Order: sequence, then structure tokens, then C-alpha cells
Amino acid sequence: MDLMKKYLSRVKLEEPSGNEAKNQNGTQSVISSDILGDMLFTVIRRTKEYSIKIVRDYVRNHHKDVDDGITEISAEVSKVYKACKEGKASLDDFKAVLEPYHNVCVKAIELYTNKKGRI
Repeated sequence: MDLMKKYLSRVKLEEPSGNEAKNQNGTQSVISSDILGDMLFTVIRRTKEYSIKIVRDYVRNHHKDVDDGITEISAEVSKVYKACKEGKASLDDFKAVLEPYHNVCVKAIELYTNKKGRI
């Protein structure tokens, strides 16, 4: 089931108060901001994932050196993340790998944007 449909199927309605609902007979109630936020976050995350896939595909096909850099630093981020969760690395260690990860991702986006004109 599509994640958006899943959220819509289990939306919890709060009781309306005052002027918050257009119709007091139950046909329209206030929807929880948590539900709305979750739904919005889901759409934003899916959009970002799609954008990342487009950029990665372009970089993989046209800039192997950058693609290799992304693969290497992604593996390092995963390794340090796991070490942090096991108490074998510090937050500073994790921060140290996030900066080069960010930099190589920005480079990939710039390469794509410079060639294609947009994401």
C-alpha cells in the first residue's frame, strides 16, 4: 500500500472546537498536526529520494570519480554510524565524516545542475 494512502486510511480526527471546523455535524473535523506533518514529511522525503536518484544516475554515468567518492564516503559514514551506536566512536568522529559526505554530495549536485540546468 502506498505510504500516503496508508496515512490517509488511519487519519485520527480530533474533536472540533469553536470555529476550527466548518461543519459541526461531523462531516469535517480538525486533523491532527502530527498526521499532517507526517504526511508532508513523507512527500518531501520521497521527492528528495527521487532527486537524489536522478543526480546519482547522472554522476554514475558521467563522473565516475565523483561516484566512487560518494560510494567510499557513504561506506565510511555507515561504518562510523554503526561504531557510534556501539559506543566505539564519538559524536566528533561522526561529524568528521559528515562534512566530506556533504561536500561530495554538493559536488555531484553542482555537476548535474551545471550540465542539466536544474534538478
